[in-house]
Amino acid sequence: MKQAFADRAGPVLGRVAVWSYRHPVAVAVVVSLLAIVSLFGARNLRLDADLVELLPPSFQSVRDIDKLKERFGAIGYVAVVASGAEPEALRAFADALAPKLEALPDIRYVEYRHPGTFLRDHGLYYVDVEDLETILERLEDREANAKRKANPLLVDLGDGEAKPASIDFSDIIQKYEKRFGLKLSESEAEDYYLNPKTRVMALLAKPAQHDTDLSYAQRVVEEVAQVVSQASKPSPENLKKYGPNLHIAMAGGYTKKVDQQKMIMRDLGLSTSLAAFLVLAFVSLLHRRFSAPFIVAAPLAFGLVWSFGFAGYIYGTLNILTGFIGAILTGLGIDHGIHLLGRYESERRLGKPAPDALFLTFAETGRAAVVAALTTTVAFAGLGLSEFRAFREFGVLAAVAMVFLVSAYTVCFPVVMRVVERLGWHPSLSVPSMERSWFARLLKRASGRFVALQVFAIVVATWGLTKLDFDFNFRNLVASDLPSFKLDAVIDGLLGYSQTPVVVFADHEGDDRAIIKALKARKKANGDASTIHLASSLRQLVPDGQLEKRKLIQKMNRILEQVEPSQLRPVERRNYLQALTMTRTATFGFADLPAELRRRFAQRDADQPGSVVLVYASVDLSDGANAQRFAREVRDIPLGDGRVTAAAGGPMVMADIFEMVIHEAPPVLLFTLVLVFITSWLLIGRLKDAALALLPAFVTMLLTLGLLPLTPIHLNYLNIVMIPVLFGIAVDGGAHIMTRMRTGTPLDEIVAETGRSIAGALLTTAFGFGALLLADHKGLRSLAEFSLFGLAVNLMACLVFMPALLASFAAHRRKDGEPS
Repeated sequence: MKQAFADRAGPVLGRVAVWSYRHPVAVAVVVSLLAIVSLFGARNLRLDADLVELLPPSFQSVRDIDKLKERFGAIGYVAVVASGAEPEALRAFADALAPKLEALPDIRYVEYRHPGTFLRDHGLYYVDVEDLETILERLEDREANAKRKANPLLVDLGDGEAKPASIDFSDIIQKYEKRFGLKLSESEAEDYYLNPKTRVMALLAKPAQHDTDLSYAQRVVEEVAQVVSQASKPSPENLKKYGPNLHIAMAGGYTKKVDQQKMIMRDLGLSTSLAAFLVLAFVSLLHRRFSAPFIVAAPLAFGLVWSFGFAGYIYGTLNILTGFIGAILTGLGIDHGIHLLGRYESERRLGKPAPDALFLTFAETGRAAVVAALTTTVAFAGLGLSEFRAFREFGVLAAVAMVFLVSAYTVCFPVVMRVVERLGWHPSLSVPSMERSWFARLLKRASGRFVALQVFAIVVATWGLTKLDFDFNFRNLVASDLPSFKLDAVIDGLLGYSQTPVVVFADHEGDDRAIIKALKARKKANGDASTIHLASSLRQLVPDGQLEKRKLIQKMNRILEQVEPSQLRPVERRNYLQALTMTRTATFGFADLPAELRRRFAQRDADQPGSVVLVYASVDLSDGANAQRFAREVRDIPLGDGRVTAAAGGPMVMADIFEMVIHEAPPVLLFTLVLVFITSWLLIGRLKDAALALLPAFVTMLLTLGLLPLTPIHLNYLNIVMIPVLFGIAVDGGAHIMTRMRTGTPLDEIVAETGRSIAGALLTTAFGFGALLLADHKGLRSLAEFSLFGLAVNLMACLVFMPALLASFAAHRRKDGEPS
C-alpha cells in the first residue's frame, strides 16, 4: 500500500532534525542571515487601520472615491467642540479662533456659522409661485379686514371683533426647508453652530488634503490642536473673555482616524507583550523549569521575524487584522514547541541518546505537527481567496507564517536542545502516568455518558444554528468609546445634517437638475423606507423664476409697509418685522450666496467644469444593512440621455465591504472547510483516520456556532474570519491523537500525555487571542471573545468527546471479541 504523505514526511523531518543537531553552526548562520534580511524588510512596516482602503481598486466605489479625492478634496473636518461657557463667550471664542485656524497652511477654511441670515432674508425666493400667491392672498385678506375695521360707516353685526389674518406665513416656508435642507423661517435661529441650551458649539476646519494619508492627518490634527490650546489656555485675558468653564475637545473624521490609530498601536503593544508573557509563563509552569520558555520561544522568534519580513516585502502595511497577527501567531506557533519538547523529554527520559530522541520526536510528533500545521495553513490560505484585503492579507500572511514556524522549529529546535543540554539541561523526572491521571480513568469508566452528553450538545447546537444572527452595525466594531467618536452625534445635531455626505458629480450642463430630480423620485417612491434625507446642489440654492416671484414679493411689501408695528402684539410684531425684511430683499445670483454655502460645493480646482450634488442620508450608515440600502438608492442615477452616474464617498465603499463579506463568506468558508478535509485525507492517507482526526474540528465548529446564540457574542464582519481559523486549529488536537494511536499507544496514555500537550497548546493559543480582550477596539475584542469560546469548545472536543468516543468504540470491540 502506498504510504501517506505524513508517513513519508516523518522520517524526512527526523533526518533534517538530526542533521541540524549535528551542524549547529551552519544552521545558526543560515537562520541568522534570514532573520537579518527579514528585519530589513520589516523595519518600515506600518499599521493602517482604515477599512476603506481594503477593497480592490477594480471596485466602482474605489474608483469613484479616487475621483472624489482628486476633484472634491477632503471629505470631513478637524472639528473643535467648545462647551461649558456662556453662549456669548462661546461665540466670542469662535470669532477669535476661526481666523487663526484659517491661517494654517493645511486648512482651506473654517465653518462655524450657519448662513442663516441670508437664507431667512431671501426665503421667499425659494417658495413656488403658487404658494407665494397664497401668502399674498393672506396679506390682502388681512389688509381688507383692517380697512373694514377702520371704516366708521361699516357696522360689525357679529358676536365680537373679527380676528385679523396672521402675518406669519412660516407654515408655508417650512415646507421648503425639507426640500432644500435649509433654515428659511426661524427669525431667532442661532447663526453659529451653537446650542445655547446645552452650551455646546462646533467649529469645523476643512483640511486641504484627504485623510487617507495618515501622516498628513496626524500633522493637521496636531497643528489645529496647538492653535486651539494656545487660544483657550487659562490666561487672565482668556478667563476674562470666556470665563473659567470653557472646555475644548477635538473631533471630526481626521481626529477620529488619528485617535483610532493611536489606540490600536497601544492595543497592539499591550496585547502582543501580554500574550508573549502569558505563553512563556505557562510553558515554564507546564514543564516545571525556567529553561522551557527559552527552548520553545527561540524557534518561535525566528519564525515570527521571517513572517514579518515577508509582510514588509510583500505588503508594506498591516491592516486591522494582520496588525495583531503577532499575538495570534505566538499562541499558534508555540503549540509546536510544546508538543516537540514534551515528546523529546519523554524519549530522553527513556534513556535514548539525543539524535535518536530527536529522530523519533520529529518522525512521529513532528509528523503530527506537520499535518496540523498544513491543515491550519490551508485554512488560512482559504481566506486568501477573498477579494477583501483584510481577509486576504490575513489569510496569506498567516498561511506563510505557519510554514515559517514549522520550518523554524524543525531546524532551530535541535540546535537549541544541543545548547541547553551542554548547559546542563536534563529531562524532568515527573512522568505523567495512567495511575496519576484521574481524568483518563474517568473517561474510560464513563465514556458512554460523555458520548450521550456529546449527542445532546450536538442536538442543541443544531437547533441553535437556526437562531444564529449577524451584527451588521459597524459602529460596534470601531473605537466608538473614544471621545472623538462620541462627539459625532453632537456635531451632527448642531449642523442639522451629517458631516460626511456622499458626492455625485454633474459633469455636464443640467446634470445636477437631473440627479436631484431622480433622487427625489426615488425618495418619493420608497416613502418611509427611503434612506435619503436630502440632495442639494449649488444651482438649487439660486432658484429659478426670481423675476416673476419678485413681482409678487413687491406686492406683499406694499401691504406690509402700510402696517403700523406699534399696533401689533409682541409675537405678531416679530413676525411682521421678519416678513418685512423678507419682502425687501432683491433677486440674487451665485456670487451673492454666502461663502459658507458656496464652498460646500466647491471643487478643488475652481476652473474644473461641472458641479457636484451632495446627498445626505437619513439613517445611520454605520449599520451595514442601512449602508447597503442607501448605496442602492444613490447608484445608477439616470441622467435622462442614457447615461448613469453614482454617488462617491466612504459610505459607498463601506457598503461594498458589507456586501462583499456577506456574499463571499459562505462559499469561501465552505471551500476552506472542504479543502482542509481533503488536505488531511491526503496527508494522513486513510479516509477513516482522516475523518477521526477531523472529528474534533467538525464538532468544534458545530458546537461553537450552534451554541453562540446562547451567549452574548455575535458574529460580525471581523470575527467571522475566525471560522476557518478555528477549524484549522481544531485539526491540531485530532491529528496528534490519531498519530499516537497509529503507533499503538494505549488511549489511557494518550489522554495522560498527549492530552496534556493538547491542553497546553490550546491554552497558549487562548493566551494569544485572549490578550486582545484588553484592546479598546470593539472589533478586536469581539474577535477575542469568539476565538476564546471556540477554543474552549475545542478543548472539550479534543479531551472529552473524542477520547470518550474512541473508548466507547474500544469497549464495543472488546465485547464483540475484536482487538481494541
